[in-house]
Amino acid sequence: MDTANTTVPSLERRFELSPERPHPGIFVSDFYVLRSLEKPRQHIQRHVQLHRGLNILWADPNPPEKAASKKRSKVAGHTAGKSTFCRLIRYALGDVNFGNETQEYKIKNKFKDGWVVLRVEVEGTPWIVGRAFIDHAQHFAIPGGDLDAFLALETVPKTGYGDFAGLLDRHFIKPLLRDRFPGTKDEIHWQHLIPWFTRDQESRLLSIITWRGPIGKNNAISTDADERHYLMRLVLDLLPEGEADKLKEHEDLNELKRELDKVLPLTSARTDQAFTQLTEWFETKLEKLEGPLYLSAVKEEQRQKQEAINALRQSIPTTSEVETQRKKWEEAKSAASEAAAEFKSAKRRVTQLEKAIRGCEARLIEQHSQVNRLRGMAPVTVCGMPIAEACEAGKKHHAGRIDIEAVEALLKIFEEAKSQVESDLAEASENVAVQRLAKDQAEAAERDAQSAYLTLNSRREEKLEEYLLANAEQKTRERLINSTAQVLTQKTQEEDSLKIAKSEINKIGDEEAKARKEKAPALGHFSALYERILRFMLEDEEAVADNERIYGAVQHDGRKLELTANGRNDLDSGAITAAKLISFDLAAMVWGMEGKGHHPRFVIHDSPREADMAEDIYAGLFNVALALEKACGDQNSFQYIVTTTAKPPGDFNGKPWRLDPVLNALVPKQRILGLDL
Repeated sequence: MDTANTTVPSLERRFELSPERPHPGIFVSDFYVLRSLEKPRQHIQRHVQLHRGLNILWADPNPPEKAASKKRSKVAGHTAGKSTFCRLIRYALGDVNFGNETQEYKIKNKFKDGWVVLRVEVEGTPWIVGRAFIDHAQHFAIPGGDLDAFLALETVPKTGYGDFAGLLDRHFIKPLLRDRFPGTKDEIHWQHLIPWFTRDQESRLLSIITWRGPIGKNNAISTDADERHYLMRLVLDLLPEGEADKLKEHEDLNELKRELDKVLPLTSARTDQAFTQLTEWFETKLEKLEGPLYLSAVKEEQRQKQEAINALRQSIPTTSEVETQRKKWEEAKSAASEAAAEFKSAKRRVTQLEKAIRGCEARLIEQHSQVNRLRGMAPVTVCGMPIAEACEAGKKHHAGRIDIEAVEALLKIFEEAKSQVESDLAEASENVAVQRLAKDQAEAAERDAQSAYLTLNSRREEKLEEYLLANAEQKTRERLINSTAQVLTQKTQEEDSLKIAKSEINKIGDEEAKARKEKAPALGHFSALYERILRFMLEDEEAVADNERIYGAVQHDGRKLELTANGRNDLDSGAITAAKLISFDLAAMVWGMEGKGHHPRFVIHDSPREADMAEDIYAGLFNVALALEKACGDQNSFQYIVTTTAKPPGDFNGKPWRLDPVLNALVPKQRILGLDL
């Protein structure tokens, strides 16, 4: 062993390992890649044996083939399958995938019936578990862990994985103080925790809660930052019950606050828009009045407008009034029609009388002529002989002369008749004049009645239209007032709710802070453990001057955990950040080894050296693991898997720590899957 590289600085005190946890909570003893489950022994593509304690999978970036190759590959150590090895282990243990879509596609294309199989012990109980590459839902688990019996099977029954998953939950979830996330009904499962214990290389050891990187496929079961802090505190048993009791209430308030913070600006914008609309419909402006005062002023203006509209409505002629006027017009029209008929009848009477007068005049002329003719005739004597006798005697007959007196009497009768007709005509002519006047008056009355009706009806229509328009605008203004009042009320309620929520959050925060003091001793113990491991990684010598000492702490930052590292020099570089995270993960594992919390004492760090870590700092990681193994004695109670492209320092580059094979990307059979993808 190269003592220069494996010297372990002395500890301020020994690890206080618990005899009740003599073995890792999870221990992977064998890793298999099988081409098929049919007769497994005949389809072994890769077998890697692991052991308790430190396990180093090395991908040599400078294999002998590189020196002989003209291409001199620069990625010989970076494409050999270190990350694939880690991802397949965590996949077999229940993680949701073993790579991004491209990586999974390549593996599935080469291993169409392929499986990853582990022999794994859960709190000392051995199992053989496997999951298919093609179908993530295909899996199996066989209790007992008899590899020879498994490899000798003709066909492996694809059953039992649910029992294995349930066992993981019973051992590592059910003992937690809470088995649900705060503020939700979601249960906590092993799949929520495995990303912490098996940080992905792509996470680049960026922060305490960066468990998976952005390049890989998203987890089907994801957690946010707060939930990850919650999970870590649960696992480390650093969450006091008093705080846990308040978490749901706190989370509900935080959710309410987040929702109010999101919706209140929208409500405020809606309120401003509503008030701006009001200014377009009301004469009252916003210059001097705001909010409720402006709304009150607008309501007063609205009331005054309503009074004017009510007065306008009262001025509208009623339907009854219009109908009465229409009937008057109909009556006047009927009277005019009757007057016209009377006038026409009177004119017809005059015409008839005039015709009668003309008849009388003709007869009078005729009678006068006859009287004059009779007066000019000689007197006629009468013989006295009967006409019959005279005719027999052959004597000529002479007619008797008309009686002039009779004719004159008749003439007098005609003259009297004419005089009567002329008198009637005069009377009838006067009646025509009377009827003409009556007709004209009736027609004038009809026109007046028609005009009155049309005017009244037109006035009703105009007033009604004016009223309907004004009323519609009034209703619009009323809706604007109501909607503005509602949104203003909503804004006020949201502002009040936000104030109350903030006040309650602060109150609960104070109560939680008080409750966290219960865990102060435990946190102090854990923080000291973290500091001791941090010193393993960052201090150069066994004894250092006080001004060269490294100081670190794990502290509560509210409901979060915060890591610090302080020294004489700047400790904010990426390498120091990685060292802090590695120290935290290892401290969490040792915490479980000491019988505290519920850590499975199983950690995978995939290529931590890739986080720009200096060689001497990187060597400190192995020193921690060696110190832990020494503290465990004959039975290591943890399993720590590290992959690396940097050559393991000193004796770490050999048994029992380095795994076989050493990966080599230039030789297909020396890749983790035994071929090029």
